[in-house]
Amino acid sequence: MSPSSPSRFCGRLPVWLFAALAVGSCPAVTVTAAQPPATDAAQAGQPRGVGTDASAATPGFDTVIEVTGTVVGARGKTLMVERADGEQVTVWLHEDPTRLRFIADAKPAYLRKGMMVRAEASLGPGAIPTGPVGKVEIFQAIPLAGLPHSAKERFTPGIHPAKKGDARPQAGFVPGDYGVVGMVIGMDTAGIYLNTGQSPLPLPVGAETEFTLNVNNTSLVQPGDPVSIEGFHQPPDETQIKANSVVIRPERVFGDDEGLPNRRQTRRGSRRTPAAEQAYGRQLPNGRNPNAP
Repeated sequence: MSPSSPSRFCGRLPVWLFAALAVGSCPAVTVTAAQPPATDAAQAGQPRGVGTDASAATPGFDTVIEVTGTVVGARGKTLMVERADGEQVTVWLHEDPTRLRFIADAKPAYLRKGMMVRAEASLGPGAIPTGPVGKVEIFQAIPLAGLPHSAKERFTPGIHPAKKGDARPQAGFVPGDYGVVGMVIGMDTAGIYLNTGQSPLPLPVGAETEFTLNVNNTSLVQPGDPVSIEGFHQPPDETQIKANSVVIRPERVFGDDEGLPNRRQTRRGSRRTPAAEQAYGRQLPNGRNPNAP
């Protein structure tokens, strides 16, 4: 969602709707020869798996390839892609889930309780945001084992210093810029309410706030979604690729009202008091957070 398409935040829990599929891309393929450096495993005569970067290509898969096309389907750790020439390519996904990104525009109507979101926020005294956030990113949990600390923070509920190297205060709260990660526990006209694992946090949104999805799996992928792949292949075969990175960027917008079912059930739910107000009172929309860190 771009700033030119303002979001209006509904004061009631909205209808959760998915947009219709929109397909459009200009597939292409580019091949560049490259020899990745040998790893310790390779020097020891052991096969290399789909590990990290160029040095992780399996034996024979030592030529860099870039492919753009559209998704045909996904199963397990493989992705089927159709190029512009109609050729189908099999892509083995990287073992690091962050190397796969499904990025899509969304609307506030897509949000519901239990979803995980992250945002960059300027927090004042009492850990209260000083104004609406510019962007809300919806994501899904992934296994954190093996990820660097900076990557883990993006998936770990909490209030994290925005600048790397900034230490968390030992006592009290220091106003400043923070990365906020948490689970949605409620929504109203003031914004979103998050469980950060430390305290409930109101996250104000405005007309210019962007909502996006950044998901590290294929659960939301549909046939026809545009995709870009960087990886390795074994010449002359360009139809088998070990992926180093995959970006899927659908044109459909999540949260568009397309008349999907369950309208009646959602309207009944919207009459209830938001969970955040039930649990923490109506102080939250007024900018008070009694449980601030």
